[in-house]
Amino acid sequence: MEKPKETTENPAGAGGMTSLPLSPDVENALARVNAIRAAMPSDGLFAEKDWLTSPEPFLIDEKLADELERLGHRLNLFNRACNLLYHLSAQGRQPRWVADYLDAGKPRELVEYSRQKKFRDDISHVIRPDVILTEQGPDKRPAFTIAELDTVPGGRLTGIYHLASPASPKAYGDMPWQTIAANVTGTMSLIDLALEREAMLLFASTSEVYGDPLVDPQPETYFGNVNPIGPRACYDEGKRCGEAAMSVGVRNRGLDGRIVRIFNGYGPRMDSADGRLVPSLLQAAHEGLPLPIHGDGRQRRSMTYVDDLVEGLLCVGKARFSELAPVNLGADDERSVLDIAAAAAAAAQAAPVYEYLPARPEDPQRRRPDASLAASLGWRPRITLGEGLRRTYAWMIRDALEYA
Repeated sequence: MEKPKETTENPAGAGGMTSLPLSPDVENALARVNAIRAAMPSDGLFAEKDWLTSPEPFLIDEKLADELERLGHRLNLFNRACNLLYHLSAQGRQPRWVADYLDAGKPRELVEYSRQKKFRDDISHVIRPDVILTEQGPDKRPAFTIAELDTVPGGRLTGIYHLASPASPKAYGDMPWQTIAANVTGTMSLIDLALEREAMLLFASTSEVYGDPLVDPQPETYFGNVNPIGPRACYDEGKRCGEAAMSVGVRNRGLDGRIVRIFNGYGPRMDSADGRLVPSLLQAAHEGLPLPIHGDGRQRRSMTYVDDLVEGLLCVGKARFSELAPVNLGADDERSVLDIAAAAAAAAQAAPVYEYLPARPEDPQRRRPDASLAASLGWRPRITLGEGLRRTYAWMIRDALEYA
């Protein structure tokens, strides 16, 4: 959102820009916006970043007011109750997990800011201080102001991390067309944006580009063993096409591009219903059910904890390459699915009882990265499988009312 302009072009055209006196309405709007911005934090996470504030309050129009009235005061009571529960939890007067759950995934500085006394004590007027501030508009009509953090310092886009895609066999099996679109047309659109804004673009590819590999471990130079029309092709070939688009962008258009190939990531906040290995195992162990094993369980995986993967993405994003070079990101601790299931049972302190299910079509039998290139950039995974599973299970039973 742009600030109200304080200058305009000289009608005569010869003087360039000429300052004009501001009208009282504009002065009031500027004063109001500046007052809101002055109240917003500017340290730590917020350093060198701006709060984008609407130049005037948005009135709640008559139609919306009528709809709210038809809903009755229950909506208002529900909103107030949610805010009250959150703030009482933040104050230690209700179970702490309530506030922790509502704050899950938010940066620490933003959590601390939203828990400040001036917001805790103004429950009826502040809904989410990091997004919306309610206030009175003209004639004391109800209105709201949007105050959104501009995460790009100075408005300049410096880097894009493209991780958008369904990533589990169930998810991309349910959404094959959308999976292709995210990895092909989505990547091409982001290449255009990165070139327009002179930004680095990192494309999150996958170890699935190697298919069912005939080489172990898999180096970045291995071309893979992939069925281009199989049941997994929307994901495997979608990622391969995304890599091809990145290579054209780098070689032919001057893109500052990176490609990472992620191996079997896992960690907190995974969806237990999408069929991926770790959340399915931990959910079953937590519920006292047999652990689901597709096939005979001898297929092997290299599980990599989310914290290590994030560090790897940032490491590659900051690295400099003389030419485009995909980078494997994954632990070289390859385990059988049965071994991983046993470790998941141990993390949940459950008995390792298994339920054998039909094998998934074209399920790769091996998955182990040659991560020497990533190591040369300074990245190595630090979290062991046992520790990562314990952390994931602890989050599941402590913070997750349900997987989201």
